[in-house]
Amino acid sequence: MTLKQKIIIPAGIGFFWVLIFYTLFYLGFFSELELFSSDIRRTVFLFSSGKPEKSIVFFFIDQKSLDIMAEDGIYWPWPRKMTADLIDYLSAGGARAIILDVLYTEPSVYGSSDDSVFSLAASRSGKVVVAFMASKHKNFFSDSSNENLEKITLSLKDSSVNFTDYDYSQPPLEIISKSVFMSGGVNITPDKDGIYRKSPILFKINGSYYPHISLAAFLLTNGADSIVLDQDRLFIFSENSKRVIHLDENGEVLVNFKGEMYRSYENYTVAAVLKSASFYSSGQIQELYLEYQNYLGLFEAYDILKQSINEGKEISGVDFALFNKHLNDIYGFTYDSIEQMFEEIDDEVISSIKESEFSSVESAISNFEKNYISPNAFKDKIVIVAGTAPGLYDIRPNPFGEKDGGVFIHASILDNLMTGGFLKANYDPILVFILISIMSLTGSIIGFQFKIQKSLSIFLFSLFLYAAIVSSFYVFRKTFLDFSSVPLSLTFSYISGTLIAFFREVKEKNFVRNAFGYYLSNKVVNELLQNPDKLKLGGERRFMTAFFSDIAGFTSISETMSPEAVSALLNEYLSAMCSIISRHEGIVDKFEGDAIIAFWGAPLDLKDHAQKACHCSLEMQEKLSEMRTKWEKEGKPPMKMRMGLNTGFMVVGNFGSDKRMDYTIIGDSVNLASRLEGINKFYGTEIMISHTTKEAVENDFETRKVDLIKVKGKAEPVGIFELIGRKGSFKREQSSAVTLYEDALRSYFAKDFTGASALFDKILSLYPGDGPSRVMLKRCENFIANPPPQDWTGAYEFTQK
Repeated sequence: MTLKQKIIIPAGIGFFWVLIFYTLFYLGFFSELELFSSDIRRTVFLFSSGKPEKSIVFFFIDQKSLDIMAEDGIYWPWPRKMTADLIDYLSAGGARAIILDVLYTEPSVYGSSDDSVFSLAASRSGKVVVAFMASKHKNFFSDSSNENLEKITLSLKDSSVNFTDYDYSQPPLEIISKSVFMSGGVNITPDKDGIYRKSPILFKINGSYYPHISLAAFLLTNGADSIVLDQDRLFIFSENSKRVIHLDENGEVLVNFKGEMYRSYENYTVAAVLKSASFYSSGQIQELYLEYQNYLGLFEAYDILKQSINEGKEISGVDFALFNKHLNDIYGFTYDSIEQMFEEIDDEVISSIKESEFSSVESAISNFEKNYISPNAFKDKIVIVAGTAPGLYDIRPNPFGEKDGGVFIHASILDNLMTGGFLKANYDPILVFILISIMSLTGSIIGFQFKIQKSLSIFLFSLFLYAAIVSSFYVFRKTFLDFSSVPLSLTFSYISGTLIAFFREVKEKNFVRNAFGYYLSNKVVNELLQNPDKLKLGGERRFMTAFFSDIAGFTSISETMSPEAVSALLNEYLSAMCSIISRHEGIVDKFEGDAIIAFWGAPLDLKDHAQKACHCSLEMQEKLSEMRTKWEKEGKPPMKMRMGLNTGFMVVGNFGSDKRMDYTIIGDSVNLASRLEGINKFYGTEIMISHTTKEAVENDFETRKVDLIKVKGKAEPVGIFELIGRKGSFKREQSSAVTLYEDALRSYFAKDFTGASALFDKILSLYPGDGPSRVMLKRCENFIANPPPQDWTGAYEFTQK
């Protein structure tokens, strides 16, 4: 393939998918998939959303609350006086804000006095926010004017935000609107999949701007000197802070939910709180708390005055006046001077007051708080009251809960306003086009240019890298980037590039398979398909393991059988043995009659080629043992196999002519493996390995040194070892026999032929069929009768192959 083809083809594939995916993105085809992927990011990286604001508390009007109040004869809708008691109760406890997610568009069914009681409580508190609905249609069942709503003074600076235009609203009753701090809108619209993730922060009604209920609560608790909309950012300036809120093109915020509704914020059943509020509003407890605070103030003022006298400081008139105030609130009188006070009041008097009068007040409050919820429990809290009972509950599914209500969205918006934690989404068309282009071209190039294993790794890495970038933007910048069309463009372009490259190479691979089908191993063919350069004549020097095997006495066996029977028996034998070699990643080089020549370490790079060869040899012997049992039952002659293995440097590659090549191994190390196979016959062994093979596998297999020999054509002696079994396969008796043999061999090389002879004889008494011991015993007897020369090295020389 030319360089031009390598560039043009993947570029064409990439740009095709750029066109497809960007068009689909622009048409909104991936919008719901993107919403789904954004929810996954919210869930997986919930830790990055921050902890929920602890000051936000829910009061739920749940079914339990309705049942509890019904037991007292109070049915829904409840009198608004109960809400008034709740407002007084929370205000007395120091609550920062009371948000009523309730529409007060209709007069109370209990009469106008009920509305008046509510209005007075809200006015006294100054901390109440209620809800309203914006509408595009006039409502004939309630006031549809906007006169009862308080506007937001909003400065506009080159804003491109397109707020939804409303003409009407459903405001609270005038008597309620004028008494609360502010009314806030509660309109929210779901995304295409029915999940609520966004919300307006401002409502544009007849050209004026009104706050969302959460923004109204934020203005109550934090204040605002000015509110400015500049481009797509809303700035809220106050004396000590500045809030920057990013809006989308419709003027909505992307809410940063911080978990599930019931787990995110502390919540109460409103009935329990209402009972406490009702009891508190009866007057007795209020007076008790006031008296309690006066006592504490009296004690504190006394301590300050006494400390000033003890330290010789001038007594502050303010401190003395404060003491007199608390004294007058409790006992109804004051002192004219400090001197007069200290004449009548000392530590003993204060102690007496604490032990008697104050103690009784403290005890009464303690009893109240054991049975009721103290208003102090809600000090500095922002309390949101909403219905969750059937018929009152406005279910608004969010990414963390299918059955959560709109109140959770309001609370989350307020939380985000307080902590500056809104989310952002950057789906700018130009940015998405750039990302799709990069990913499509990347996918097509790696799919077309690289082999499947490498290309798949690069593809997965690219996908992971983009996922990491997208995740990082969410975690660290609170920003959503596209994770639907962009990764899909990468995937489709990669698959396309891979398929086109695959079909382009099919003809070439078929040619290779047909041309070189005479190779006996599919692994060789596959390696050639991956590396066509290896088709050239010549080889490479590699460290490998060579294997030779032969059937003992096969010529004699074949003479007792018909040619057809010999062929069938040999084919059965060779098929079984070659299957084992292939399973152990060996390459069958060739057959020479009943002999098998194989090797490990090429063309596949195997670090453990010696171990694989030894495992294979043992398994072949085991398989042959099973086949002998079967053949004996079938009346066929049993066969035994001898094997030789050597590990070392050898040359592997294609040898032959341009017309006919053979992928094989050559070299002295190969010849030694062949010699070792034949030497088995001399020693009566089955598997003989060289010292280099033994060194490579000694931690994995049981071996014994058989002898030190010189083979024909080699000047240096070679240690030869019998491969007996896998590590740990010896029985105790076998291990003892091997140890005896090693001791005997040491005596033999030390020219102690008498001692060696005794040990070999002992081994044969235990294992009469041990071939090496029989050979070595005979050799010792010969040396006892005819001692070797002084320069004898112990190496036995084989003069024949």
